[in-house]
Amino acid sequence: MSHELDSAVAAILDRLGSWLDSRVETSEWRLPGSKDESEQDQKVRVVISFLLRAYHDLHAVKHLASSGMVVQALVIVRSLVEMAIDLRYIATNPLQLSSLYVEHEGISLLRDGVEIRDQGVTLPQQVLDRLDGLHERSIRFYELLSHIEGKEIRKVPGGSWTIQDRKHREQIGRATINDGINLYSLYKSLCVFAHGEARMVKNYLCMKNGSMAFRLGPSWHKQPYALYLSILAIRSILIAAMRIGAPIQKEVFDIDLQLDQELIDEILASGGALEQFSGQ
Repeated sequence: MSHELDSAVAAILDRLGSWLDSRVETSEWRLPGSKDESEQDQKVRVVISFLLRAYHDLHAVKHLASSGMVVQALVIVRSLVEMAIDLRYIATNPLQLSSLYVEHEGISLLRDGVEIRDQGVTLPQQVLDRLDGLHERSIRFYELLSHIEGKEIRKVPGGSWTIQDRKHREQIGRATINDGINLYSLYKSLCVFAHGEARMVKNYLCMKNGSMAFRLGPSWHKQPYALYLSILAIRSILIAAMRIGAPIQKEVFDIDLQLDQELIDEILASGGALEQFSGQ
């Protein structure tokens, strides 16, 4: 494993973990569902939720990469990139899009509950009452979505929380917060690791006794690539969180990662093309 990349990931985890601890200690966020939750509360809740998930995902990437399960680590890196795309999009209109993201939770739960009810399952009265409350949240969700889009919206495709697909969310976010990374290009390059595509086999091939063989044990051949991309993704998430208004000091993500030519060559050799992810 590249020592520089491993040290950078460890530093990010240490600083982000300390920041999350301080938020709980100072009670700067409240539990979901509070009746008196304000728009500001929702904005903070969304940021905390994204950063808490990102912290654990980055831990998982580091653990898997250090264990030789690098392809599996790259699946989680893709999850980090998805979060970066969504949070950067939310940062273009923090109050309204944070509220939209939170209210969509009601839509998801309502759909699940209604599906179970329609299958003829007898539900307790308290669950039925809960469905009524979720129906009210769904009304608020579509009212807010219609207001943001400037036209009446009654349905979002595929259960999404917005009518903007991932590619357009990324383009809208990058136009507002251009941190130099084309997240959608990065996301597409990582999809091959998450899907069962035939070309994935090449990641499990090696030479053994002069012949081609399947690699059945640990492998570190894409380790620098996985760690570097996880750093890019977490940095985009943190920059978006700051733009939304999270009180994050610059030093939390200002990691002194010196990309000398030797390290660049190592990353490129392990499977990445740096120029592919430029912000242009």
